[in-house]
Amino acid sequence: MKMKAQKAVEYKIDGTKIVAVIDAETDKNLDSILISFGYSTTNVDSLPFATSSKHWVCIGTNANEIKLVLDKSQKVKDLPPSFHLDEAEIINIASLAYTPFGFNRFKKTSVRTRNGVTTFTLPGNLTAKSVILSGSFNEWSTLSMPMKKTNDGWQLSLKLPAGKHLYKFIVDGRWTEDKNNKQKEDDLNGGYNSIYFVYNYTFRLKGHLEARKVVLSASFNNWNVSQLKMRKGKSGWFLNLYVRPGTHAYKFIVDNKWILDPDNRIVRDDGTGNKNNFMSVGDTLFFRLPGYFGAKNVYCAGDFNGWNWSELKMYKSSKGWIIPYVLPPGNYEYKFKVDDQFVLDPKNPLTKGNGKHKNSVRFVDPNTTFALKGHGNANNVILSGTFNGWDQQGYSMLKNGNEWVLRIYLPPGKHLYKFLVDGQWIIDPDNKLWEKNQYQTHNSVIWVKQIY
Repeated sequence: MKMKAQKAVEYKIDGTKIVAVIDAETDKNLDSILISFGYSTTNVDSLPFATSSKHWVCIGTNANEIKLVLDKSQKVKDLPPSFHLDEAEIINIASLAYTPFGFNRFKKTSVRTRNGVTTFTLPGNLTAKSVILSGSFNEWSTLSMPMKKTNDGWQLSLKLPAGKHLYKFIVDGRWTEDKNNKQKEDDLNGGYNSIYFVYNYTFRLKGHLEARKVVLSASFNNWNVSQLKMRKGKSGWFLNLYVRPGTHAYKFIVDNKWILDPDNRIVRDDGTGNKNNFMSVGDTLFFRLPGYFGAKNVYCAGDFNGWNWSELKMYKSSKGWIIPYVLPPGNYEYKFKVDDQFVLDPKNPLTKGNGKHKNSVRFVDPNTTFALKGHGNANNVILSGTFNGWDQQGYSMLKNGNEWVLRIYLPPGKHLYKFLVDGQWIIDPDNKLWEKNQYQTHNSVIWVKQIY
């Protein structure tokens, strides 16, 4: 997504990341631009190895441009002053924000979910003529969700899916955040959006009632040792959370002592000699490798687990090797390792890359179909765009008669793309939406809406 920015810098949404593209040919201002991003070095060649104090990480340089990606731990409010967004772009960033987990914090509970129904409450304001609920769940509509007046204030119930939701109240035309909600984030317009998480998982640890403190530490919160304090119940400890769909490692810390979950038999080595429990949210899929019955060890790894070749040991079956795994919607690269040999998935024609860098690709819950008609004589057609960093070895499309087709997953928001036909970039001839890029050529544009 293109943002309004200073002349030499273009901001984009690349999947769930914010990317700054700096025009490297702007020699006069390049030093000051890099300094504004927190880099003390102005040597372009050393940028990939330098650390920025403002959390911008260099992901690539060439003669024309420098690409920096914003660390996921950084907040949007900490972006440079040159980064400005209009209301529609704020909505897009909110829906694209990578939220690995979340929990609610209230001064006085004003939003509650029971039996799949979420009820928003605004106390007081009894002299108001109207109160509207507006949020990321209704595209910040100012009309569609009027709240009902009660004896104590205003109320509205609706069904929301598990996850992070941003909201505000509109009281007689005046926007206001939920004063009882401690969870909020900058709305980039001088105020705040309140945050509410609909939970989808409960962590439990039986017993240990004599413990003074029990903490949940997991891969989704970067193994923080103090952030997720569990609550004591009658039979043990528990914690309700929203956890992003996928597979996650975790452990408990009981009075500073790390322990495994005794009620979870799924335990795996992390490759460094430590063992962790694993839990999953979402539908289970299977990675399968037929044959190789004589192999001693077969592993699966991909970008979804940091290419950790010690973690996902496959099980031998009557047809070969298999391992169940849960992944959130997305596009993933993977391979198998049979003893000391790396193997592509022989049953999967979808690939990315070339030579030893060629990997099998799996699209989980694909929601967008790309098709290029004609070019029947082409040897190969690559789909590339903001969703895969404009990789020239991007997703290989499949030939179907006289057209090339590929169905992938795209998160909500705006995406730019092109086809690479035997090394030649072309826009989508059947898509009337396009825009100019920094190279004075064009990119095709596609929008994906959030679906609740």
